[in-house]
Formats: sequence, structure tokens, C-alpha cells
Amino acid sequence: MNALNRSLVELAVRYANWRRVSLWRVGHLAAGRGSFFVDLRDGRRHCQTNTYSRVLQWFADHWPDVLEWPADTPRPESSGTGPAEQAGSRRRAARRSSSGLTADRDALLSFKNGLIDSAGLNWSADRDLGEWDGVATGGTPPRVTELDASARGLRGTIAPALGELTHLTRLWLSDNRLTGSIPGELGRLANLTSLALWGNELSGPVPGDLGALARLSTLSLSRNRLSGPIPGDLCRLINLRFLFLWGNRLTGPIPGELGRLPHLAELVLSDNRLTGAIPRALGELGSLVRLSLCGNGLSGPIPAELAALRNLEVLDLTDNRLSGSIPPQLGRLARLEWMRVDGNRLTGALPAEFGGLANLRRLEVGGNRLSGPVPHQLGGLRRLVTLDLGDNDFRGPLPRGLEALASLRVLRTSGNPSISGAIPQTLQDSLLACG
Repeated sequence: MNALNRSLVELAVRYANWRRVSLWRVGHLAAGRGSFFVDLRDGRRHCQTNTYSRVLQWFADHWPDVLEWPADTPRPESSGTGPAEQAGSRRRAARRSSSGLTADRDALLSFKNGLIDSAGLNWSADRDLGEWDGVATGGTPPRVTELDASARGLRGTIAPALGELTHLTRLWLSDNRLTGSIPGELGRLANLTSLALWGNELSGPVPGDLGALARLSTLSLSRNRLSGPIPGDLCRLINLRFLFLWGNRLTGPIPGELGRLPHLAELVLSDNRLTGAIPRALGELGSLVRLSLCGNGLSGPIPAELAALRNLEVLDLTDNRLSGSIPPQLGRLARLEWMRVDGNRLTGALPAEFGGLANLRRLEVGGNRLSGPVPHQLGGLRRLVTLDLGDNDFRGPLPRGLEALASLRVLRTSGNPSISGAIPQTLQDSLLACG
């Protein structure tokens, strides 16, 4: 290493140690290139005289008073007026613009340092941020905009410091073994559009602070151990399209305030411990395509207001304690493909109006207390693949029109002692499962 290289490397090392930053960081500040001093040190770069003078001047302008300047390196005077001062101002402006990225780096390292097992991340202060696994930057000046550390075997807690990544648009930490609570500080991420923490071991409540994420489109917290009520503050997420909270231990009623989310396309609250009635206000979710509330302790009737969900394709209310009759108005859901209400306490007749659901592929009403004849109108469901009528109290023969259901592969009628007659042979021949 020649004398010029050696003197600059010594200055960089002293400055980096005093600032407690990496040589990469000093390279960005002093030379505009993160690898500058590392390349000098390792002999991959040789400093030209004009570059030497420029970098040396930067150190002279930024050298702290409490830090000793190397005795064998002449120190130029600090920049005065004219072009040199303008260059110094530009360098100081560059330093200010990079301070945000430094704060982002510190927040990420705080998250990593709080983990018990972070072997799946290559993050370190000595590595350029652009090389960090799962981290993306963007904008002018650059900031961290995306963090995807999904499925990296991470163990530990989510550091509140992640709430300082104010330019973050996507935060994905799914499919790890993260524990502890979800920090309310994540509610500060005003630019966030997607938050996915599913498939961990997170516990505690769903923070109401997340309701401040006005740009959020996807909130996926499924398959954790979250408990307590669903916060009504989530109704403030006016741009939310996907809300996945299934597979937790959430309790209490479904907040009717969720009916205020104008763009919500999928609402999946299955496999929790929710109780109370299905809010009628959910019928106001005009954009809803999928509604899954199965595997809870919901009670009361199925609201007829759900018939207003004209875009609905999937309605899954299986395994609750719903009672009363099935609203015939649901026969207006022209786009419906799946209707599952099995495993409840429903009574009355199976609505004949369901024969008009031309797109229906699955109709599962088994395990209730339904009675009366099986409507002959079901013979018009040409796309039907699965029909489960089992374990009810249907009476009379099966409609002959069922023989015309060429797509039907699963038919279950067992557990209805008053159904008479056999399943026609032509229909049996096309079925994969029959009982």
C-alpha cells in the first residue's frame, strides 16, 4: 500500500471507530463509494492525487475536535469561501440525506440484535445495505422501502425499532418462529401497504395502533397465538383489501365497524374463538369476494343482509352455532361458487331459490336440523361438484333432476332417515364419493 493509500485508510479507520460505523459507511460519506477504503486497504484501488486531495479535505472539514489527527499526515485547512465552501455544503447536504438511511440501518440491526436466532440474515454493519437479505431501498434520497424476512428460521421478538422505518411499504416476517407481542409502534409506518406476520408464535392482542396505517392494503396475522378482541380501530384502514386473522385465539364479537371498509375483498376470521352474532353491517362490504367465519362460536341467524354482497364468491360459515332458517335471499348471490353452512343448528327448509345460483360448485349444508323435501330446483346447478345434505331431516325422494348434474362428483345424503328411494344408478356412476 503506497503512502497516499495508507494515510487515507488510517484516517478512515480512526474516524469510523470514533463514529462507531463501518468503513463502508465512511466510504459513502467521504468518497461517495462504500467500498472505497476497503479497496484501498486490500490493494484493489490506488488513489489518484486529485481524489486524495478531495477525500483528505473531507476529513479536514469533518474531523471532530476531540479526535487526534495522525501526526504523519498533513492536515489542510478547513474549507473557506468560494467553490471549496460550495463543495463542502454539497458534501454536508449529502451527509444529511444519508442520515435517514443510517437510521434505517440502525433500526434493522436493532431488530436483528433482539433475535435469539438470526442465522438466516446476512446483515452486518460491515456490509453494504444493498447486500442485506430481504432489504430493498428506493426513493431520493434512498430509504429502506421493503423488508421481506419470511421463512428464514428467525426466533425471538419483533423489535419496536421497526416502527422507525418510516418509508417502509412492505413488511413481511411470515413463516418464522417469532414470539412475543406485535409492537404497537408498527402503527407509525404511515407508508405501509402490506403487513404479513402469519405463521409465527406471536401472542397478545392485535394492536389497535395498526388502525393508523391508512395506506394498508393487506393485513395478514393468521396462524399465531393472538388473543383478545378484534379491535374496532381496524375500521380506519380505508384502503384495506385483505384481512386475514384466522387460526388464532381471538375472542369476543366481530366488530360491526368492519362493515365500513369499502375496498375489502377478503375477510377471513376462521378458527378463532369468536362469539356473538354475525354483524348485519358486513352486508355493506360491496367489494367482498370471500367471507370465511368458520370454526368459531358464532350464534344467532345468518343475516339476510349478506345477500347484498353481489361480488361474493365464497361464503363459509361452517362449524359455528348458527340457528334459524337459511335466508332465501342468499339465492341472489349470482357469483357465489362456494356455500358452506354445515355443522350448525340451522332449521327449516333448504331454499328453492338456491337453484338459481348458476355458478355454485359446492353446496354443503350437512350437520344441521334442516327439514322438508330437497328442492327440485337444485337440478339446475349445472356446475355443482359437491352437494352435502347429510345429517339433517330431509324427507321424500331425491329430485330426479339431480341426474342431469354432469359435474357432480360428491353427493352425501346419509343421516336423513326420511329420505326415500335410492340414488339413481346413472348418477352413482359419475360420482367419486357417495353416501
